[in-house]
Amino acid sequence: MNARVTTTTEVVASPAAGLSIPAGQAFILGATQKGPVDRAVKITGLADFMATFGDRAGGTDTYDMVELAFKEGLAQAYIVRLAGPAPVSATKAVDSLTVTATSPGAWGNSITAEWVNSTKTLVISGVSYPCADVATLQAVLSLNSAPVMVTGSAIPTSDVASGSLSGGTDDASNAVIATKLALFNSSLGDGAVAVAGKTAAQAGAALATHCAANNRHGIIGAVKDSALSAALVELATLSDPTLNLVWPNGLAGSKSYSPVGAVLGARARAMATGNPQQSPIAPAYGTMRFLTGVATEITDAEWKTANAAGLTVLRGVTGQVRLAGWRNVAAPGGVKTLQGANYRDLINRVQAGCQAIADSFEGATIDGKGLALSAYQSQLSAFMDSISVAFTAGPDDPGYVVDAGPGVNTPQQIANGVITANVGFRAAGTAEWFFLKITATDAAGAL
Repeated sequence: MNARVTTTTEVVASPAAGLSIPAGQAFILGATQKGPVDRAVKITGLADFMATFGDRAGGTDTYDMVELAFKEGLAQAYIVRLAGPAPVSATKAVDSLTVTATSPGAWGNSITAEWVNSTKTLVISGVSYPCADVATLQAVLSLNSAPVMVTGSAIPTSDVASGSLSGGTDDASNAVIATKLALFNSSLGDGAVAVAGKTAAQAGAALATHCAANNRHGIIGAVKDSALSAALVELATLSDPTLNLVWPNGLAGSKSYSPVGAVLGARARAMATGNPQQSPIAPAYGTMRFLTGVATEITDAEWKTANAAGLTVLRGVTGQVRLAGWRNVAAPGGVKTLQGANYRDLINRVQAGCQAIADSFEGATIDGKGLALSAYQSQLSAFMDSISVAFTAGPDDPGYVVDAGPGVNTPQQIANGVITANVGFRAAGTAEWFFLKITATDAAGAL
Protein backbone atom coordinates (compact mmCIF):
# COMPACT_ATOMS: atom_id res chain seq x y z
CA MET A 1 0.00 0.00 0.00
CA ASN A 2 1.30 3.49 -0.79
CA ALA A 3 2.01 6.05 1.86
CA ARG A 4 -0.60 8.73 2.28
CA VAL A 5 0.07 12.46 2.48
CA THR A 6 -2.61 14.93 3.52
CA THR A 7 -2.22 18.70 3.69
CA THR A 8 -3.83 21.40 5.80
CA THR A 9 -3.11 25.11 5.89
CA GLU A 10 -2.87 27.49 8.84
CA VAL A 11 -2.17 31.22 8.86
CA VAL A 12 -0.20 32.66 11.77
CA ALA A 13 2.02 35.69 12.31
CA SER A 14 5.61 35.46 11.11
CA PRO A 15 8.53 37.47 9.79
CA ALA A 16 8.98 38.49 6.17
CA ALA A 17 9.41 36.06 3.30
CA GLY A 18 12.63 34.34 2.33
CA LEU A 19 13.73 32.98 -0.98
CA SER A 20 11.64 30.85 -2.98
CA ILE A 21 12.59 25.54 -4.48
CA PRO A 22 12.63 22.68 -7.56
CA ALA A 23 12.20 19.50 -9.62
CA GLY A 24 12.32 21.04 -13.05
CA GLN A 25 11.33 18.13 -15.25
CA ALA A 26 8.24 18.10 -17.45
CA PHE A 27 5.63 15.47 -18.28
CA ILE A 28 4.13 15.98 -21.75
CA LEU A 29 1.17 14.04 -23.13
CA GLY A 30 0.37 14.52 -26.79
CA ALA A 31 -0.12 13.12 -30.27
CA THR A 32 3.08 12.04 -32.02
CA GLN A 33 3.91 10.60 -35.41
CA LYS A 34 4.97 7.24 -33.96
CA GLY A 35 6.40 5.64 -30.82
CA PRO A 36 5.20 3.44 -27.96
CA VAL A 37 1.65 3.93 -26.68
CA ASP A 38 1.89 2.08 -23.36
CA ARG A 39 4.58 3.86 -21.36
CA ALA A 40 6.33 7.14 -20.58
CA VAL A 41 9.67 7.67 -22.32
CA LYS A 42 12.39 9.89 -20.86
CA ILE A 43 13.99 12.36 -23.28
CA THR A 44 16.71 14.98 -22.89
CA GLY A 45 16.28 17.00 -26.07
CA LEU A 46 14.47 17.37 -29.38
CA ALA A 47 16.75 14.89 -31.18
CA ASP A 48 16.03 12.38 -28.43
CA PHE A 49 12.30 12.98 -28.93
CA MET A 50 12.52 12.50 -32.70
CA ALA A 51 14.47 9.24 -32.36
CA THR A 52 11.50 7.68 -30.54
CA PHE A 53 8.43 9.67 -31.57
CA GLY A 54 9.26 10.81 -35.10
CA ASP A 55 9.18 14.19 -36.77
CA ARG A 56 6.65 17.02 -36.67
CA ALA A 57 4.21 15.31 -39.04
CA GLY A 58 1.43 13.62 -37.13
CA GLY A 59 2.00 15.53 -33.92
CA THR A 60 2.71 19.21 -34.55
CA ASP A 61 1.43 20.45 -31.17
CA THR A 62 3.58 18.01 -29.20
CA TYR A 63 6.64 18.52 -31.38
CA ASP A 64 6.42 22.31 -31.12
CA MET A 65 5.92 22.21 -27.35
CA VAL A 66 8.93 19.94 -26.88
CA GLU A 67 11.03 22.06 -29.25
CA LEU A 68 10.22 25.32 -27.49
CA ALA A 69 10.57 23.89 -23.97
CA PHE A 70 14.10 22.63 -24.61
CA LYS A 71 15.13 25.81 -26.41
CA GLU A 72 13.94 27.81 -23.40
CA GLY A 73 15.81 25.73 -20.81
CA LEU A 74 14.10 22.40 -20.14
CA ALA A 75 16.64 19.65 -19.42
CA GLN A 76 14.49 16.52 -19.10
CA ALA A 77 10.98 15.39 -19.94
CA TYR A 78 8.85 12.28 -19.96
CA ILE A 79 6.64 11.85 -23.03
CA VAL A 80 3.46 9.79 -23.32
CA ARG A 81 1.92 9.38 -26.75
CA LEU A 82 -1.78 10.26 -26.89
CA ALA A 83 -3.31 7.21 -28.55
CA GLY A 84 -6.61 5.42 -28.19
CA PRO A 85 -7.33 2.05 -26.61
CA ALA A 86 -7.15 0.18 -29.94
CA PRO A 87 -4.11 1.42 -31.90
CA VAL A 88 -2.96 -0.70 -34.85
CA SER A 89 0.46 -1.08 -36.45
CA ALA A 90 0.51 -1.12 -40.26
CA THR A 91 1.27 -4.52 -41.80
CA LYS A 92 1.86 -6.25 -45.12
CA ALA A 93 2.11 -9.92 -46.05
CA VAL A 94 5.28 -10.60 -48.05
CA ASP A 95 4.71 -14.20 -49.08
CA SER A 96 5.58 -16.24 -45.96
CA LEU A 97 6.61 -13.17 -43.95
CA THR A 98 4.46 -10.60 -42.17
CA VAL A 99 6.08 -7.18 -42.13
CA THR A 100 4.82 -4.90 -39.33
CA ALA A 101 5.64 -1.28 -38.46
CA THR A 102 7.49 -0.97 -35.15
CA SER A 103 4.73 1.13 -33.57
CA PRO A 104 1.07 1.92 -34.25
CA GLY A 105 -0.12 4.79 -36.38
CA ALA A 106 -0.79 5.99 -39.88
CA TRP A 107 2.92 6.71 -40.32
CA GLY A 108 3.43 3.00 -41.05
CA ASN A 109 1.09 3.12 -44.02
CA SER A 110 3.75 4.98 -46.03
CA ILE A 111 6.34 2.21 -45.60
CA THR A 112 6.88 -0.06 -48.60
CA ALA A 113 8.11 -3.65 -48.57
CA GLU A 114 9.29 -6.03 -51.32
CA TRP A 115 11.24 -9.27 -51.57
CA VAL A 116 14.04 -9.84 -54.11
CA ASN A 117 14.49 -13.58 -54.25
CA SER A 118 17.70 -13.64 -56.32
CA THR A 119 19.59 -11.89 -53.50
CA LYS A 120 17.40 -13.07 -50.60
CA THR A 121 16.77 -9.44 -49.68
CA LEU A 122 13.89 -7.66 -47.98
CA VAL A 123 13.67 -4.09 -49.26
CA ILE A 124 11.95 -1.62 -46.89
CA SER A 125 11.22 1.81 -48.38
CA GLY A 126 14.24 1.44 -50.65
CA VAL A 127 16.66 0.12 -48.01
CA SER A 128 17.92 -3.45 -48.49
CA TYR A 129 18.17 -6.00 -45.69
CA PRO A 130 19.74 -9.24 -47.03
CA CYS A 131 19.32 -12.43 -45.01
CA ALA A 132 19.61 -16.21 -45.06
CA ASP A 133 16.76 -17.02 -42.69
CA VAL A 134 14.05 -15.39 -40.60
CA ALA A 135 16.12 -15.18 -37.40
CA THR A 136 18.96 -13.44 -39.22
CA LEU A 137 16.52 -11.02 -40.89
CA GLN A 138 14.98 -10.17 -37.52
CA ALA A 139 18.40 -9.49 -36.04
CA VAL A 140 19.47 -7.33 -39.02
CA LEU A 141 16.30 -5.23 -38.84
CA SER A 142 16.71 -4.68 -35.08
CA LEU A 143 20.44 -3.91 -35.32
CA ASN A 144 19.82 -1.28 -38.01
CA SER A 145 16.81 0.30 -36.24
CA ALA A 146 14.60 -0.47 -39.21
CA PRO A 147 11.05 0.93 -39.12
CA VAL A 148 9.60 -2.61 -39.30
CA MET A 149 9.86 -6.03 -37.72
CA VAL A 150 9.03 -9.37 -39.31
CA THR A 151 7.46 -12.65 -38.27
CA GLY A 152 7.16 -15.92 -40.14
CA SER A 153 8.48 -19.47 -40.23
CA ALA A 154 10.58 -19.11 -43.41
CA ILE A 155 11.82 -16.53 -45.88
CA PRO A 156 10.00 -16.22 -49.24
CA THR A 157 11.03 -18.38 -52.18
CA SER A 158 9.89 -16.07 -54.98
CA ASP A 159 9.83 -12.35 -55.76
CA VAL A 160 7.19 -10.16 -54.11
CA ALA A 161 6.52 -6.78 -55.72
CA SER A 162 6.85 -3.61 -53.71
CA GLY A 163 3.70 -2.48 -51.93
CA SER A 164 2.70 -0.33 -48.99
CA LEU A 165 1.91 -1.49 -45.50
CA SER A 166 -1.66 -0.70 -44.48
CA GLY A 167 -4.10 -0.53 -41.60
CA GLY A 168 -2.01 1.61 -39.27
CA THR A 169 -3.88 3.92 -36.87
CA ASP A 170 -3.23 5.44 -33.44
CA ASP A 171 -6.96 5.50 -32.59
CA ALA A 172 -6.33 8.97 -31.15
CA SER A 173 -9.95 10.07 -31.53
CA ASN A 174 -10.85 7.58 -28.80
CA ALA A 175 -8.00 8.46 -26.46
CA VAL A 176 -8.88 9.07 -22.80
CA ILE A 177 -6.64 11.79 -21.36
CA ALA A 178 -6.96 10.60 -17.76
CA THR A 179 -5.94 7.06 -18.73
CA LYS A 180 -2.87 8.29 -20.55
CA LEU A 181 -1.85 10.67 -17.75
CA ALA A 182 -1.80 7.65 -15.43
CA LEU A 183 1.25 6.39 -17.37
CA PHE A 184 3.18 9.21 -15.66
CA ASN A 185 3.22 7.16 -12.46
CA SER A 186 4.14 8.77 -9.15
CA SER A 187 7.54 7.04 -9.02
CA LEU A 188 8.74 9.45 -11.74
CA GLY A 189 8.68 12.30 -9.19
CA ASP A 190 7.22 15.76 -9.18
CA GLY A 191 7.32 18.28 -12.00
CA ALA A 192 5.11 20.18 -14.45
CA VAL A 193 2.51 18.34 -16.56
CA ALA A 194 1.02 19.46 -19.89
CA VAL A 195 -1.31 18.02 -22.53
CA ALA A 196 -0.19 19.32 -25.91
CA GLY A 197 -2.87 20.78 -28.15
CA LYS A 198 -5.68 20.47 -25.61
CA THR A 199 -7.66 23.31 -24.04
CA ALA A 200 -8.85 23.78 -20.48
CA ALA A 201 -12.24 22.37 -21.47
CA GLN A 202 -10.66 19.27 -22.97
CA ALA A 203 -7.95 18.51 -20.42
CA GLY A 204 -8.43 20.68 -17.31
CA ALA A 205 -10.39 18.23 -15.15
CA ALA A 206 -8.16 15.22 -15.89
CA LEU A 207 -5.02 17.29 -15.42
CA ALA A 208 -6.19 18.66 -12.06
CA THR A 209 -7.06 15.17 -10.78
CA HIS A 210 -3.69 13.80 -11.88
CA CYS A 211 -1.69 16.66 -10.38
CA ALA A 212 -3.48 16.55 -7.03
CA ALA A 213 -2.90 12.79 -6.76
CA ASN A 214 0.77 12.92 -7.80
CA ASN A 215 2.03 16.20 -6.31
CA ARG A 216 2.53 17.86 -9.69
CA HIS A 217 1.87 21.19 -11.37
CA GLY A 218 -0.46 21.36 -14.39
CA ILE A 219 0.19 23.88 -17.18
CA ILE A 220 -2.52 24.64 -19.76
CA GLY A 221 -2.25 26.93 -22.75
CA ALA A 222 -5.20 29.23 -23.41
CA VAL A 223 -7.04 28.73 -26.70
CA LYS A 224 -4.76 29.78 -29.56
CA ASP A 225 -5.22 33.35 -30.80
CA SER A 226 -7.86 34.10 -28.16
CA ALA A 227 -8.30 37.66 -26.95
CA LEU A 228 -7.53 38.53 -23.34
CA SER A 229 -11.24 38.69 -22.57
CA ALA A 230 -11.72 35.15 -23.91
CA ALA A 231 -8.70 33.88 -21.96
CA LEU A 232 -10.23 35.31 -18.76
CA VAL A 233 -13.50 33.53 -19.52
CA GLU A 234 -11.55 30.29 -20.02
CA LEU A 235 -9.71 30.94 -16.76
CA ALA A 236 -13.02 31.20 -14.91
CA THR A 237 -13.79 27.58 -15.83
CA LEU A 238 -10.80 26.37 -13.80
CA SER A 239 -10.67 26.26 -10.01
CA ASP A 240 -7.98 23.77 -8.99
CA PRO A 241 -4.87 25.28 -7.31
CA THR A 242 -2.58 22.76 -9.01
CA LEU A 243 -3.17 24.43 -12.41
CA ASN A 244 -1.86 27.41 -14.38
CA LEU A 245 -3.52 28.86 -17.48
CA VAL A 246 -0.98 30.60 -19.74
CA TRP A 247 -1.72 33.22 -22.44
CA PRO A 248 -0.98 34.32 -25.21
CA ASN A 249 1.00 32.30 -27.78
CA GLY A 250 4.66 33.17 -28.29
CA LEU A 251 6.25 33.93 -31.65
CA ALA A 252 9.61 33.01 -33.15
CA GLY A 253 9.66 34.93 -36.40
CA SER A 254 6.33 34.12 -38.06
CA LYS A 255 5.85 30.80 -36.27
CA SER A 256 3.41 30.63 -33.37
CA TYR A 257 4.04 28.44 -30.30
CA SER A 258 1.85 27.46 -27.37
CA PRO A 259 3.07 29.43 -24.34
CA VAL A 260 3.25 26.18 -22.35
CA GLY A 261 6.66 25.30 -23.83
CA ALA A 262 8.00 28.68 -22.74
CA VAL A 263 6.73 28.15 -19.20
CA LEU A 264 8.23 24.65 -18.99
CA GLY A 265 11.62 26.06 -20.01
CA ALA A 266 11.53 29.05 -17.66
CA ARG A 267 10.37 26.89 -14.77
CA ALA A 268 13.18 24.38 -15.38
CA ARG A 269 15.79 27.13 -15.30
CA ALA A 270 14.41 28.48 -12.04
CA MET A 271 14.33 25.00 -10.52
CA ALA A 272 17.96 24.42 -11.50
CA THR A 273 18.95 26.82 -8.73
CA GLY A 274 18.10 24.08 -6.20
CA ASN A 275 15.39 26.20 -4.61
CA PRO A 276 11.95 24.64 -5.11
CA GLN A 277 10.26 27.98 -4.56
CA GLN A 278 12.33 29.97 -7.02
CA SER A 279 9.94 31.89 -9.25
CA PRO A 280 10.50 31.74 -13.03
CA ILE A 281 9.31 35.33 -13.41
CA ALA A 282 12.76 36.48 -12.23
CA PRO A 283 14.50 38.03 -15.28
CA ALA A 284 17.27 35.41 -15.27
CA TYR A 285 14.72 32.63 -15.84
CA GLY A 286 11.63 34.27 -17.31
CA THR A 287 13.33 36.17 -20.15
CA MET A 288 12.89 34.00 -23.22
CA ARG A 289 15.95 32.97 -25.19
CA PHE A 290 14.19 31.78 -28.37
CA LEU A 291 10.86 33.58 -28.65
CA THR A 292 10.96 36.97 -30.33
CA GLY A 293 7.42 38.21 -29.75
CA VAL A 294 3.91 37.44 -28.54
CA ALA A 295 0.70 36.97 -30.50
CA THR A 296 -1.12 39.69 -28.55
CA GLU A 297 0.39 42.70 -26.83
CA ILE A 298 -1.40 44.14 -23.78
CA THR A 299 -1.20 47.33 -21.75
CA ASP A 300 0.02 47.54 -18.14
CA ALA A 301 -3.59 47.98 -17.00
CA GLU A 302 -4.66 44.87 -18.88
CA TRP A 303 -1.76 42.92 -17.39
CA LYS A 304 -2.78 43.95 -13.87
CA THR A 305 -6.31 42.70 -14.54
CA ALA A 306 -5.00 39.38 -15.90
CA ASN A 307 -2.55 38.89 -13.05
CA ALA A 308 -5.12 39.68 -10.39
CA ALA A 309 -7.46 37.09 -11.92
CA GLY A 310 -4.76 34.40 -11.83
CA LEU A 311 -3.80 34.29 -15.51
CA THR A 312 -0.14 33.54 -16.26
CA VAL A 313 0.98 35.93 -19.01
CA LEU A 314 3.74 36.18 -21.62
CA ARG A 315 4.55 39.80 -22.52
CA GLY A 316 6.80 41.65 -24.87
CA VAL A 317 8.89 43.97 -22.67
CA THR A 318 11.63 46.29 -24.04
CA GLY A 319 12.25 44.11 -27.07
CA GLN A 320 12.22 40.85 -25.13
CA VAL A 321 9.60 38.26 -24.31
CA ARG A 322 9.11 37.81 -20.58
CA LEU A 323 7.05 35.59 -18.34
CA ALA A 324 5.23 38.41 -16.60
CA GLY A 325 3.11 36.40 -14.19
CA TRP A 326 3.24 33.07 -12.40
CA ARG A 327 -0.14 32.47 -10.82
CA ASN A 328 -2.16 29.36 -10.12
CA VAL A 329 -5.78 29.66 -11.19
CA ALA A 330 -6.82 29.42 -7.51
CA ALA A 331 -5.12 29.85 -4.15
CA PRO A 332 -4.06 26.75 -2.15
CA GLY A 333 -6.23 26.47 0.95
CA GLY A 334 -7.92 29.70 -0.10
CA VAL A 335 -4.85 31.72 1.02
CA LYS A 336 -4.54 34.40 -1.67
CA THR A 337 -0.97 35.35 -0.76
CA LEU A 338 0.09 31.83 -1.76
CA GLN A 339 -1.45 31.93 -5.24
CA GLY A 340 2.00 32.38 -6.77
CA ALA A 341 2.70 29.12 -8.60
CA ASN A 342 6.16 28.93 -7.02
CA TYR A 343 4.39 28.01 -3.76
CA ARG A 344 2.66 25.13 -5.54
CA ASP A 345 6.05 23.88 -6.69
CA LEU A 346 7.32 24.06 -3.11
CA ILE A 347 4.31 22.19 -1.73
CA ASN A 348 4.70 19.52 -4.40
CA ARG A 349 8.42 19.10 -3.68
CA VAL A 350 7.83 18.68 0.05
CA GLN A 351 4.94 16.27 -0.44
CA ALA A 352 6.78 14.15 -3.00
CA GLY A 353 10.02 14.07 -1.01
CA CYS A 354 8.33 13.17 2.26
CA GLN A 355 6.18 10.52 0.63
CA ALA A 356 9.27 8.86 -0.90
CA ILE A 357 10.80 8.63 2.58
CA ALA A 358 7.56 7.23 4.00
CA ASP A 359 7.45 4.64 1.21
CA SER A 360 10.94 3.45 2.17
CA PHE A 361 9.64 2.53 5.65
CA GLU A 362 6.89 0.29 4.37
CA GLY A 363 7.69 -3.23 5.52
CA ALA A 364 10.24 -1.99 8.07
CA THR A 365 10.31 -3.43 11.58
CA ILE A 366 9.16 -0.90 14.18
CA ASP A 367 11.18 -1.68 17.31
CA GLY A 368 10.04 -1.16 20.88
CA LYS A 369 12.88 1.26 21.64
CA GLY A 370 11.73 3.77 19.08
CA LEU A 371 14.84 3.54 16.90
CA ALA A 372 12.82 3.27 13.67
CA LEU A 373 10.73 6.29 14.63
CA SER A 374 13.94 8.19 15.32
CA ALA A 375 15.29 7.20 11.89
CA TYR A 376 12.00 8.23 10.28
CA GLN A 377 12.16 11.65 11.90
CA SER A 378 15.86 12.05 11.07
CA GLN A 379 15.39 11.28 7.38
CA LEU A 380 12.43 13.63 7.08
CA SER A 381 14.36 16.37 8.92
CA ALA A 382 17.40 15.88 6.67
CA PHE A 383 15.22 16.22 3.57
CA MET A 384 13.55 19.36 4.87
CA ASP A 385 16.93 20.82 5.77
CA SER A 386 18.19 20.15 2.24
CA ILE A 387 15.55 22.53 0.83
CA SER A 388 15.41 24.92 3.79
CA VAL A 389 16.41 27.84 1.54
CA ALA A 390 12.78 27.80 0.39
CA PHE A 391 11.32 28.29 3.88
CA THR A 392 10.97 31.46 5.90
CA ALA A 393 12.88 30.99 9.14
CA GLY A 394 11.58 32.52 12.34
CA PRO A 395 13.65 33.83 15.25
CA ASP A 396 13.61 30.43 16.96
CA ASP A 397 13.04 27.94 14.13
CA PRO A 398 14.42 27.06 10.68
CA GLY A 399 11.04 27.52 9.01
CA TYR A 400 10.06 23.87 9.31
CA VAL A 401 9.24 21.30 11.98
CA VAL A 402 9.15 17.48 11.98
CA ASP A 403 7.56 15.37 14.73
CA ALA A 404 7.48 11.56 14.62
CA GLY A 405 7.58 11.04 18.38
CA PRO A 406 5.29 9.20 20.79
CA GLY A 407 2.84 12.08 20.79
CA VAL A 408 2.10 11.31 17.15
CA ASN A 409 2.53 7.52 17.19
CA THR A 410 0.45 5.60 19.73
CA PRO A 411 1.41 2.02 20.75
CA GLN A 412 -1.77 0.69 19.13
CA GLN A 413 -0.99 2.48 15.86
CA ILE A 414 2.57 1.11 15.84
CA ALA A 415 1.28 -2.39 16.62
CA ASN A 416 -0.88 -2.12 13.51
CA GLY A 417 2.18 -1.36 11.38
CA VAL A 418 1.51 2.34 10.89
CA ILE A 419 3.94 5.16 11.64
CA THR A 420 3.19 8.83 11.21
CA ALA A 421 5.06 12.12 11.16
CA ASN A 422 3.71 15.65 11.26
CA VAL A 423 5.70 17.96 8.99
CA GLY A 424 5.12 21.71 8.92
CA PHE A 425 6.82 24.50 6.98
CA ARG A 426 6.44 28.24 6.59
CA ALA A 427 6.06 28.96 2.90
CA ALA A 428 6.18 32.75 3.01
CA GLY A 429 6.90 35.65 5.27
CA THR A 430 3.25 36.47 5.68
CA ALA A 431 3.17 33.40 7.91
CA GLU A 432 1.42 30.70 5.98
CA TRP A 433 2.30 27.37 7.55
CA PHE A 434 1.55 24.15 5.73
CA PHE A 435 1.17 21.01 7.79
CA LEU A 436 1.51 17.55 6.26
CA LYS A 437 0.63 14.26 7.89
CA ILE A 438 3.07 11.68 6.49
CA THR A 439 1.99 8.09 7.06
CA ALA A 440 3.85 4.88 6.27
CA THR A 441 1.59 1.85 6.27
CA ASP A 442 2.33 -1.89 6.07
CA ALA A 443 5.25 -1.61 8.45
CA ALA A 444 5.79 -4.70 10.59
CA GLY A 445 4.29 -4.74 14.10
CA ALA A 446 6.31 -3.59 17.09
CA LEU A 447 8.74 -6.09 18.62
